[in-house]
Amino acid sequence: MDVYEFIKNFLDKKEKNASLLRYNLNIIDELHADENAHTRILLKLLDYNLGEKKVILEEFLNQLNEKLPNQKIPLLDDYRITGQFAYIDGYIRSDSAKVAVIIENKINWAEDQKEQIQRYIESAKNDGINEKNIFVVYLTYNGVKKVSDYSLTPKAKEMLDWKDVHNQGRYIEVNYREDILPFLHKIFDNFGFSKESVLKSAIFQYIDYLEGRFGIRKSEKEFNKAMSEDLLKILNIDDNLSRKEKLNKIEEIEREISESFGNLKNEIYPWEDRPEGRLDEYLGIFKDKKGPFKNCSIWEGWLLSFTRCEIKNREYDIKFEICPADDETVVTFKCQEEIEDENFIKNILEEMGEMKGFKLFNNTKNDYRKNIDISETKNYIENFIEKFEKYVKKENAT
Repeated sequence: MDVYEFIKNFLDKKEKNASLLRYNLNIIDELHADENAHTRILLKLLDYNLGEKKVILEEFLNQLNEKLPNQKIPLLDDYRITGQFAYIDGYIRSDSAKVAVIIENKINWAEDQKEQIQRYIESAKNDGINEKNIFVVYLTYNGVKKVSDYSLTPKAKEMLDWKDVHNQGRYIEVNYREDILPFLHKIFDNFGFSKESVLKSAIFQYIDYLEGRFGIRKSEKEFNKAMSEDLLKILNIDDNLSRKEKLNKIEEIEREISESFGNLKNEIYPWEDRPEGRLDEYLGIFKDKKGPFKNCSIWEGWLLSFTRCEIKNREYDIKFEICPADDETVVTFKCQEEIEDENFIKNILEEMGEMKGFKLFNNTKNDYRKNIDISETKNYIENFIEKFEKYVKKENAT
């Protein structure tokens, strides 16, 4: 196959089909919403009152009840909706019936924390909720991510009357692709919102945002369909071939194109000279040090390292990131979860003597970044890991 002829034809077809794509500006896209922001959006919608009734919440609870095998969530008029109660993402509580719905949002694939669901159930019980009236919603991106036993412990399963994967008691798996998106379409189409034009606009924006994340915006689907049809013609893939034969041919061409581009990139900018070429060396430091950062991986030009770190009987999800650039290295140190102490990471850095150069990123809480020289990066990583490990040991010894 002539790769360069393919590229020329591909670009020609892309230009031809570009008119199918409408110009799109989605505020949520541009603001790069994290899991906490998605939770706030959902809770704000659920808290909408029509007269004295939370009609969107009722619709949501009805949808959850369809997934429950036995005990259902009662539809009550006195539900209160709060975020970050006892670190719970979403907390829906009835004072009269002592019922609570706990929402744990994992849309961006955040890792489970040790005994996380168990702790949330116990927090609800301490809030006066009857154990048998506690429901847990595990909300994910597309349903692929499943809760771990590390979070949903045997004790938590017992409290939720979990029998097996087919009868999960009062534990409910919900995802944005199959549940929240259809739910949003339903309330957008069925509720008038005659006096709430901004609310209706917000729902429309959120629908558009999610459809964009799932690649199902109407204009994008039309563009992708046209491009697929043109690509099949460019690649001379016969319609009479079976699906398996078509797939095999596409994968063969994909490997050929990938190899050609790989060779081209290495000629222009050899791997060992590129910023990402330094990541393997940095990853080795984490493995050699055997410090608190246990879960380390390289992803799209970043070295990501995580720790579920217990500090003074409280477990935190802390992230230490390394991103090499052409002439410097970007270092990020942050807390992955939303916590009440806005100076948590700042205090750690100051205690370690590492605050110099770090700045709060985009005015977010507990997310600090700094740039360092390439020549200093290796030693910096080694020293940072050692200092953080000493800090944790010191805090837990007092």
